[in-house]
Amino acid sequence: MAEVAAREFVSPTIAPPGVVALQRALVWLVGAAGAIVFIEPSPYELATLASAAVFIATGIRLRLVFLPLLLLLFLINLGYTISAIPLLDDSKIASWIATSWYMAVTAMLLALVTSDDTGARLDMLRRGLVMGGAVAALAGVAGYFHLVPAATISSLCTAAPAAPSRIPMCSAHSSSCRRCSRCRMSSRRAWPQPCAPASRSA
Repeated sequence: MAEVAAREFVSPTIAPPGVVALQRALVWLVGAAGAIVFIEPSPYELATLASAAVFIATGIRLRLVFLPLLLLLFLINLGYTISAIPLLDDSKIASWIATSWYMAVTAMLLALVTSDDTGARLDMLRRGLVMGGAVAALAGVAGYFHLVPAATISSLCTAAPAAPSRIPMCSAHSSSCRRCSRCRMSSRRAWPQPCAPASRSA
């Protein structure tokens, strides 16, 4: 029974070998690029756009089983958009709404992509995510120990320590930063809050 289920899980591929290899490489790239988001547009956004173009050009199927997911993603983002209409003058809110729609599209894209050649594409996505995690970890370590020039990383107390993420936290653990109360973890917050370096008294 397990072997029968496994054969049903792995969808057959009918594309030429070169196209199959390109599709799997793009799935890996989407997973690996997800760790780098400190620039706009981020590599993840470019990778998903390129993947969408290639998969649409080479053939992608919309299965009936994905219609509930498509409907729910559309309705929740429609609700976000309608509720934010009075606030769309704020660029941050408008950007958040646009990002939410984009993430819904990428979620649908990944669902459709992994419905064919499922086993191999999920394996490539896993490998890409592992690589992205390693890149993020190495960037965090390099930023913490100031192993890269300051011009290439976020300045003090503006972003994670050279890690490619948007999580605001203090990147310096100097004596002045330790005395800054706004940099300390509070019981109600999961991350330290951004702050300006504390000035040293004479």
